[in-house]
Order: sequence, then structure tokens, then C-alpha cells
Amino acid sequence: EFVSILADCSDDMLELAHLKTPDDGRISKCLQFPIMPVTLVDDQFSHQSPVVRYTASIYATKTDDASIKAMYDAESSGLFKTPLRVDSPLQQGVFEVGMDSLYYTARDGLSFYLYYLEQRLTWDLGLAMASLIATSICIMLHTQSPFLTVIGLLQITLALPVAYFLYYFICGIPYFPLVNVNAIFIIFALGADDIFVVVDKWKSARQRLPHYFTTEEVAAVALPHAASATFVTSITTSVAFLASAMIKVPAVKAFVIFCGLLVASDYILSIILMFPALCLWDRWLFNGSKSACLITTSCKRAKRESTNRIPSIEATQSDDEECNSTSRDTLPISATEGSSKEEVYNGYGEGHQSMNNFEVDHISVIEGKPMHHVLDLHYKFIHHLRWLILALSLGAIVVCGFVTSKFRTPDLPEPPFLPPSNAYEKHKTWSQSLLSNNLLIDRFGRLSFIWGVRPADTGFHLNPDDTSILVHDDAFNPRTVSAQAYLLEVCDRIHDDVLTWKDDFECPMQQFNAWLLEQSQSRSPTMEYSSLCGNATSVPVLPEVFDPCIISFSTLTNNSGIFQDEGVVNILRIQARTNTTYRDPIVEQEKEWHALEAWSDYERINAPDGVNNFFFNTMDFAVYDTMSDLVSSATNSGLIALACASAMILLTSRSASMMLFSAISIAYVLLAASACVIGLGWKLGIFESVLFGVLIGVGCDFVLHFSHTYTMLPGVVRRELRTRYALFEMGPSVLGSAATTMLTAIIMMFTEILFFRKFAIMLAMTIIHSTIGSFIVFLVLCDCFGPAEPTKGYDTIKAKLCGKKE
Repeated sequence: EFVSILADCSDDMLELAHLKTPDDGRISKCLQFPIMPVTLVDDQFSHQSPVVRYTASIYATKTDDASIKAMYDAESSGLFKTPLRVDSPLQQGVFEVGMDSLYYTARDGLSFYLYYLEQRLTWDLGLAMASLIATSICIMLHTQSPFLTVIGLLQITLALPVAYFLYYFICGIPYFPLVNVNAIFIIFALGADDIFVVVDKWKSARQRLPHYFTTEEVAAVALPHAASATFVTSITTSVAFLASAMIKVPAVKAFVIFCGLLVASDYILSIILMFPALCLWDRWLFNGSKSACLITTSCKRAKRESTNRIPSIEATQSDDEECNSTSRDTLPISATEGSSKEEVYNGYGEGHQSMNNFEVDHISVIEGKPMHHVLDLHYKFIHHLRWLILALSLGAIVVCGFVTSKFRTPDLPEPPFLPPSNAYEKHKTWSQSLLSNNLLIDRFGRLSFIWGVRPADTGFHLNPDDTSILVHDDAFNPRTVSAQAYLLEVCDRIHDDVLTWKDDFECPMQQFNAWLLEQSQSRSPTMEYSSLCGNATSVPVLPEVFDPCIISFSTLTNNSGIFQDEGVVNILRIQARTNTTYRDPIVEQEKEWHALEAWSDYERINAPDGVNNFFFNTMDFAVYDTMSDLVSSATNSGLIALACASAMILLTSRSASMMLFSAISIAYVLLAASACVIGLGWKLGIFESVLFGVLIGVGCDFVLHFSHTYTMLPGVVRRELRTRYALFEMGPSVLGSAATTMLTAIIMMFTEILFFRKFAIMLAMTIIHSTIGSFIVFLVLCDCFGPAEPTKGYDTIKAKLCGKKE
């Protein structure tokens, strides 16, 4: 009996709130209940489903912020916890949420949820800072120099104010959302990559050049190649970030623009700071300095003596032979005994090493370090299984592309800030299913049909304070008889065909028509009617009296649907209620939007001239419009980033094959990382669109390093040797950058705020698949199809156009 009465009370409240169709045959027993707590049952409780899934108790408390904070502190310390019986799983399930009823204590002030978010934000930011410290340590381990580490960190740090100057003063963007803070972690990862490449290029040049070369002579060889390698990746990454600015969400647009400027600023600062620092560092070591600030290992700069020759990897003599090389004692190919400085410089003229000026049929590889042994084993493995790996790679691209095509927007528009397992997030979710929540929220949105205004947004999208101005429709003319008749009739069609909720429907033309009838039948009509309306009894009125008559009606009745300027009606608005709100599932919002759009298209076709340019507007569709744009914008951004990366590779490498291989590899990175997060249950919401910008911006970096290095050897060099050279030349730098960024991501995975955790996951997925895409997909493509002379086509065209030099 109690359950039946409770169900009657629940049905009565839903019917009263117009959330349920009244049942005239039902006799309610709810009057037996003096008071029905609306938090006692959930919104699904009824006679058909007499089971309470969620319930809550309400207690009277103080509502000032200080009292709420005191209660939160007490709850956090366990003072409100009720001792639980070990054998009572029901009680454990209830009380594990804590004092959840206090979540709504201060509806207009602070709540437990917000206090908890504030505390977690402080802790999570501490973890984020720890990840930056870990990045600094990785830079120190890689460079093995405190001096270079400090300069590198200074380069990365100064990139932030430089980028902000460009962002605010040059681009004129005053909007700086909180999400831009995450750009710090992006630039630490990409900045570390630039540092590793520049330092490794210098050390490689110093090691391969004769020991008598001065710092200036080493700089003339190393720095141009380092600048070229980092320029290719920096400009492509920057453009890839900027391509993501197609996404309409202002926070996402601002974030990717700031990231793009950061990457460009970091590259410029690496030229200004890191290059001179390397020159100073090398000169001090060249002069015999043993300061611990310069280098942390006992091996400073090994003199190249003939007794310490470097073993090299022999190339096979036939294209059909396997690339399993043997070793012999020899000098690096860039410097033989007795070579002059001019010969060595010529050897570096076109690329890092020359195959033309030295009669050498092998590529020197430093095999003394464990890293190079690992890279050598890696190459032998992928070379031996290259065709199988190629097939698996192409299959993975197809499968990941299919999975990525299923990327959809979330069912509910509001993103959670905490993981679903968090007690406060559970309460937030559960409370939305209470009957009280459904009775309090407005189930129907506000909708307007507008004539006389064009749908336009003239404000600056990246400045929330720069709002739009009205753009008038000069073709709007409601004065004609046909226009007046249509505006009167369309009200009935809106009421009958469009709306589910019939109340709160305001049609100015129907109200104007009723006013005319009332005034014409009145014994004492208003002076305005008598003098301005021409004794009209209904709509339509004479065109010449339409404006003064309807304006006088609007003024006398305070009608909010008619707007005039200098005695001429220029805007007319019909107000109604939508059947959904922004809180409803995206699918339901999409269904209603399409229904309204189809109805409006039909009406615009059949409406008379002058009133056929109306549109409908509601803020409740703003979320749906944003969500529906995310998938297409993210896809277009990825394609633009891929096209920009391909174009940059074509310009810098002068090789169409390198462009194709890079595009395939970068496509793998984007598709594979996206497929992985889809497998984790992600959907493309606001948070995820920000993170997709990270994927697009960072995902092409490693591939570009290998692509650029593959083409550095001049002349005709077999594809196996070029592939090995790219691997050994850039492998350590890329692996160091990947390890540094992964460590940053792993530390940030321990954060609890969902955005930071998802940021870490996306960063980790990007680095993992960037490493696979560069070390496996790209290198296998080069090993299978790579050209022996990548720039031959470009050189041939250039020779034909410009004439061959004598």
C-alpha cells in the first residue's frame, strides 16, 4: 500500500509539471501523504517500476560559504560517517558516497564538489610540475651537461612569454582560456626534442670531423644541418596545430593557436640561445676545461687517434643481398688520413656525408654504445621481415581508419570533471536521476522565429567580450496584404505542427489581430486605434497604416515581439518552447533540430516575398551545434595537417617518394592513436577536441626527422644504406624525446581531474604511435621502396628548366 501511494504521488507531480500525460481514469491516493519529499524516489519510479534506484535525504544547514567549508572539512575528516556493519553491503553502498546530501546545500554558492575539485586541482598541478622536473632530468641525462641543460630549459621557458606576446599583441587575441596552461607540457616535450636533435648533431659532427677542427669549423658543419632538421619539424608541427583552429569551440581554437606560436617561438629561441651555447661549450672543452658544469661524464672529448678507430658497417655489393654487414677497422667516411679541411668541407657540402668525394662503399656507424647495438638489431629485424611488416602496417592503417570512422560525440553534452569511480562524481550523476532534479529543471527550451534579421555573427570569436551586432534584412516587408495574412497563418502552423508544449506561445500577429477585434467592438477605443488603424477590424490592415497601427499596439500592450526603428517595423519575433533542451541527449537535440530546419525550409519556399527569409534561434541548440561540428572539424584539421606535412617534406627533401612515405606514416599515427582512445571508450566532446589538437600537432614530429635525414646523403646510395643512416643518425634523438615525453605522460596519469588524465593518455598514445610510425612504418616503407637518389626527379626538372651547369 505504501509503495502504491508513493507511486501515485510521483505520478501526480510529473503530471503537474507536464512531464507525463495525465491519466483521467486514475484515482490518486497521494492525499494520504501530508508531505511527499521529492528526493525520496527517482524519476523512473512508478506503478510499472515500483523500485527505488536512487534516494536522498535533505537536512537544513547554514548556507554561507564559511559554514559549507566547515562541513566539508568535517566530512573529509570522517566526522559525519556512520559506523557500518561489516555484514551490510547495502549500507556500505550507501555510505561510500559520504555526506552526499550536502552537495546541493549551497546551490548559489560553494559546494562539496567544488571544494573537492579545488583541492584536487592543487594536487594535480603539483604532479604536472613534477612531470616537468622529470623532463628536465631527462634533458640532463641526454646532454650530459648541466650548462646545456640550463640553456635548454631557458630556451623552453622563454618561449612562453614570446608566444604570449605574439598571441596577445600581434594576433590580437585577448581570450586566454585555462586550457592554454596545458601548452606548457606540449612545449616541454617538443622543446626537449629540438634540444636532443641539436646537441646530437653537434656531437656527431665533432666526433666525425678530425680532432684538429676548431669550434667555428665544427659549427659551420653541424649547425646548418641542425637548423634544417628542427626547422622542418617545427614549421610542420606549428602549421598542424594552426590547422586545428578550424574547430569552432573558442577554447580549442585559442589553445591550438597558442601551441602553434609556442612551437615557432621555441625554434627561434633555439637558434638564438642553444646554438651559441653549443659553441661556447665546445670551445671550453676544446681548450681543456674540466668544469663539472660543462659535462658530467669522465669522457670529455676523445681525441681521434689511429689506435681508436671506429668500426663501420659494410654495405653489400648487390641489391639482392641481405644487408647483414661485417665490421672492420676504418675511419669515418667523412675524414680519412691526410684529408685536408677543404676535402672534409666538400664532403659535407650537400649532406652530412658525401659519397662522391670519397671512394667508400659503406656507412660508418658508431657501435661502441649500447644504443647503436639496439638500433642495429632493430634494423636487421625489420629488414628481414620488411614485407610482412609492410603488410601488417597497411592493414593496421585500414583497420584503425575504420575504427576512427566510428568516432562520435557523447550522448550527454556536459563533460564530467572527475572519473566515474569518484564518490562526488557518482553523487552528481545519481542526483540527476532523482525526481526532484526532473521537477526543478526546465524541460522545454526557449525558441524564437525571427523575421527582419539575418543570421550572422559579426563578433570576434576569440574575444568573448566582442559580441555580435544585428544585421538587418533589408528585404523584410510585412506590410503587404499577403505578408500579413501569412504571418497570421504561420502562427497556427507553428502551434500545431512544431510544438509539443503549447503553453507560453506568443504570436504578435495573433495578439495584434485580437486587439484589432477588441478595439473595433469597443465603445471607447483607444485614441491610437481610432487615429492610426483606419478602423480595421482584423488582419490584414491597409499597408499604409500597418506600421503606425501595429507599433501603437506594441507600445500599449508592451508586446516584446515587435521592434521598430523610426516608425517602421523592422523585426518581428514569435516566441515558443522547444521540445528539448541542451541537457537532453545529443541524439534527441539533433532530431528536433532537423525537424525544425525541414519545417523552416518548407515555409521559406512557400512564404510570399518580404517574409520568406526568417530563421529560428535558441541557445539550447548551441551545444548541439558545437558537438556536431567537432567531428567534421577534427577530420578536416587532420587532413590539413597531413597535407601541410606532406608539402613541407616535398619542399625540404625535394622528393615525392619521401612525401608519400611521410603522409602514410603520419596517417598511421593519427588513425592509430584515435582508434586506441576510441577503444578506451572516449567520445569526441569538448575535452577530447582539445586533445585531438595535441595529436595532430605532435603526431608528425618523429616521422619528419627520419624523412629529412633519409635525403641528406648526396648522390646514388642504396635504399638499405639510406634507411640505416636515417635510423642511426636520428634514432637516439627520437628515442630520447619519446622517453622524455612518455615519462611526463606517465606521471600525469596519476592525476584525478579527468582533463589532465585524458591529456596524459592522449600524449602517451601520440608518442607510442609516433614511435611506431617512424621506427617501423616509415623505415619499412623506405627499406622496401625508398629511392637510391631521392632528389633525382627534382634535379632533372631543375636542370631542364634552368640549364645544366658546366
